[in-house]
Formats: sequence, structure tokens, C-alpha cells
Amino acid sequence: MNTEKLEMGIFIGAIIIVSLIFLYMLDKFFYLDMTKLGWKRARKNFPNVAAKLGLEHFSPKLKIKIGEIKGEFNGYQIRIRPDYRAIIEVTQIGSLRFRSSRLMLSTSKSQIISPPEGVRQFDSGNSKFDTFFQTRYALPDLAKLLTDDASKLVCLEQFRKTWKNKLRLVEVGDSGIRCSLKYGLSTYIPAETLEKILPDLCELAKIFQSLLDAGNSENTNRV
Repeated sequence: MNTEKLEMGIFIGAIIIVSLIFLYMLDKFFYLDMTKLGWKRARKNFPNVAAKLGLEHFSPKLKIKIGEIKGEFNGYQIRIRPDYRAIIEVTQIGSLRFRSSRLMLSTSKSQIISPPEGVRQFDSGNSKFDTFFQTRYALPDLAKLLTDDASKLVCLEQFRKTWKNKLRLVEVGDSGIRCSLKYGLSTYIPAETLEKILPDLCELAKIFQSLLDAGNSENTNRV
């Protein structure tokens, strides 16, 4: 009888341990932060990382929020909103909002019913690029410039390899880049992640900006 109880206790204990390990791995793999320890740490470190990056932290009105970071970094206008889908926006200085009229790329698949005049869907010919950016619209000249310059695709592949597991969404438009990170059920952005991804996003923005500038030059020369 005692042996049966002992065996049952060991069995139940093993189930509990396996369940806890499973929940831990699930939490880590999907960045769910079920304990909210990551969120609390991010909220505490948010003002410090803003100062370290030379940006300004705007305190939240509610204690259940983290706030925002704004300013200029590496020649771009930055807006970071962890409370709203953990979004980071890297746009041209002076841009009032993120916009897409000549170039529209997104890692989510969507059919644009009425794209801007002249803008068309395109395939880059690079399977990794086309898999990453499931939505691809651009003016024909811009699409050609992108597909003809393999170095741009290589740089993007490096970014994809580094960050793909942490990215919920990436969008590229005329004014810059907007991305959403998948940290926590109550969204947040870890300070160490922000320090590393922000320079990478700025470099990526420069690549696409050079593409847009080259497209402008070609159009000017034709005129």
C-alpha cells in the first residue's frame, strides 16, 4: 500500500515538473512573459535606455503603462511605443507620420485593393526576401532597382536572421520603417533589445532610403 502511494506520489510529482518545464519553455519561446517579470524590468529600465540612446522618455499617465520614447537617432526620427503592440518607428526627420505611396512592404500578407497610382505588386526573384515580405508593392522602377542590387537583399537577410524570432511585423514605406516586437501578453520592449535593434533598423532604413533616392534621380534625369 505504501509502495503504491509512493509510486503515485512520484508519478504526480513528475507530471507537475514536466508541466512546469513545458510552461517555462512555452513562455520563453513565445515571449509570453506570463509572470510579467520582463514587463516590470522593461518599465524600470525604459527611462535609462532612453537617456543612453540620447532620446527622451515620456512618462505614462497610467501606472499600468510604460510610456513612450521619442527623439532623433543616427539621422532618423524615432518613436517607440511599447504599450501599443511594442512598436518602433524609424522615419525621416520631419515626417509627420509613417507613409507608403511609392514603396509598400510588409511581413504580413494583405491585398491592397486600391494601391497608389502606378504602384504594382512585384516579385524580387529572391525567395527569402519574398517569403519575409509577403506583401510587396512598388513603382516599377523602384522594384527593378531593388531586384538588381543584390547587396540590399543581403543586408536585409542579415537583419532577418538576427531578429526574425522576435518580430511580429515589419513594414517599409516611403518615410521609413515600422516594426512590432512580440514581447509579452502585456507588450513591452526589453532595454537590451532596444539598444541592439534600433541601430539595425536605422541601417535598414538607410538602404531603402538610398533606393528611393536613386528612383528619384532616375525620374529627374528622364525629365
